Amino acid sequence: MLVLFGKEQIIITYSKDNNTNIPEYIRKSIKPLSELNLIDNFLFSTLVENPEYAKKLAKLVVKRATGREINNFTVESQKEVNGTNTDKRGIRIDVLIKVEGDKEEIKEVYDIEPNAYYEKDIAKRNRYYNALTDSKLLNKGEEFGVLPELITIWILQYDPFGKDKMIYTIKNIVDKNPDIVYNDGITTLILNAKGKKFGNEALKNLLDFFVNTDKQVDDAELQEIQNIVKTIKGDAKVGERYMTLGSTLYYEKKMSFEEGREEGREEAILLGEQQQRKMEENLIALGVSPEIISKAKETIN
Repeated sequence: MLVLFGKEQIIITYSKDNNTNIPEYIRKSIKPLSELNLIDNFLFSTLVENPEYAKKLAKLVVKRATGREINNFTVESQKEVNGTNTDKRGIRIDVLIKVEGDKEEIKEVYDIEPNAYYEKDIAKRNRYYNALTDSKLLNKGEEFGVLPELITIWILQYDPFGKDKMIYTIKNIVDKNPDIVYNDGITTLILNAKGKKFGNEALKNLLDFFVNTDKQVDDAELQEIQNIVKTIKGDAKVGERYMTLGSTLYYEKKMSFEEGREEGREEAILLGEQQQRKMEENLIALGVSPEIISKAKETIN
């Protein structure tokens, strides 16, 4: 396969055992597919690309996070939601679930967002996701009262609040009057895979599975998902796609930085730095540790 980066041409070839001619120092910087967990972006997004797999996982996550059984629902994975204007930022929803009521109306919407890396602005990110998701749920001329319940479920491998809780439930309230019900229909659930308090065994097993996916499980529902994961990891085409993505991200970062430096223009340098930061975020999402990225940067420079 030929990959083009500016003036540079890089040829990546594959052998039967899925090894490529990617330089060893780059290969070492990419976490092997076999070691990815479900919380890692590539593995999660690959699983939910399959509609049947997506529905199985979505139903399981909703049940264990909320205690609700959902049946009549649709799932959209990796859904792009445009901003309110062309110059406004859009979002990509990992899994969007719409549950229909008795009259075929949408009564509940769930947004499932696994996050493998630390997000310092998760509260404001959640606010923006909710706002854009809501903006697509109300048709012209409809009353606000028909807006469905919106529940966003974040799955994290760190505790954003430091209270050691397995689950944090967030809703809008009336300040100093908690007895007043302010029902705007929005709930945010932040699931902390490291938490030990305020959860149950079923939720604990689910969260542990997201961050230790290859660990042996006795839970029948999780065993079914684990078998799906094994199938994905054993797929040669998935392995090729993963290594291509990892190497592409690496070379894009390298070329954007070098092009900015060679041209010597402030604009180009700024662009290179911005692209470098974006590539670093993507590499972290693939499971590359910050320490390895830092070493790679030293190699490039």
